[in-house]
Amino acid sequence: HSTPMIDGDLNVYIQSTTGYVYSLTPAGELRWEFDTGAANPGNLALLDGAVFVITSDGSAYSIDAATGAQLWGHKIAESAPSDTFSAAATEGFVIFPATQETMGGASTDIVAVRPSDGGILWRYSQGSPRILPHWDEAGYNQMPAVVDNSVLFTSVNGGAYRVGLQDGKEMWHTPGVDGASTTTAGGLVVGPNEKAYVALNPRDGEGMLRVF
Repeated sequence: HSTPMIDGDLNVYIQSTTGYVYSLTPAGELRWEFDTGAANPGNLALLDGAVFVITSDGSAYSIDAATGAQLWGHKIAESAPSDTFSAAATEGFVIFPATQETMGGASTDIVAVRPSDGGILWRYSQGSPRILPHWDEAGYNQMPAVVDNSVLFTSVNGGAYRVGLQDGKEMWHTPGVDGASTTTAGGLVVGPNEKAYVALNPRDGEGMLRVF
């Protein structure tokens, strides 16, 4: 499910659904491997010489990018989504989609932790995938975007959220489209025009692009 990440020295980092994280040289030779002990279908994040991942059991890890040694590991949620998603990292913050319930591919929360020790800085809860009508408020295939000291992300039905990077407080939330789904896309992209774009399916066989 994951997309390889490449650092400034062209080393490659891959997160595997088997629970392993691998690092390869630019020539494709194995540098190191790290076993998280649980499935991890999402995309990792890189920041300041460390690799950050979250696994299906809700455990987040920081791994030394040079050696593959564990720097810290903490359980920050009940679980992480079982379908693909992306972590994000910026100075002072690592952002993970996560959930406070044991469930499937969706996520209920966006969680920010300190890169240095994994301490939770804030948690923003979107909604419960298990309790209708809140399913549409949950996230799916999340790709949080960090822009202008804020974090933007989506809901299953194409809604958009913006919360403060420093405290996780909601800045605005635009509800989604009734009956629509972003589960084949899931992400929110911020363009150079500072507008946010969300792709969704309002109904079978139709596509829609929302701009915020």
